[in-house]
Amino acid sequence: YKPKSSLLNINKFIRVNYSFETWLPNLRAKLYIDSNAISNNKAQFFYIYNKLDNKIQVLVMPQLQQTSDSNSFNSKELIDQLNRIFDDPYKVQQAQNTLFTLK
Repeated sequence: YKPKSSLLNINKFIRVNYSFETWLPNLRAKLYIDSNAISNNKAQFFYIYNKLDNKIQVLVMPQLQQTSDSNSFNSKELIDQLNRIFDDPYKVQQAQNTLFTLK
């Protein structure tokens, strides 16, 4: 018996259509709520990888290769790598600036 997913599959992360900061919480919710269906690190790793656009998959290809070679699939490390690539370190300042201009 294989548990079924509760949530619908999330959309692929395509940098043009989705910002990373809105896509990532959806991914985390999916992995948390459907942890019985996506039950191990290898399954989670490849679920995340398959939810990346091809152009983004290329950016994490070295990590995929290293992970495959060592057979140590770690979804948290993949998410950390995506954070390093796509997280905007200035987002708080930009939000404050936007808020200031609205006043």
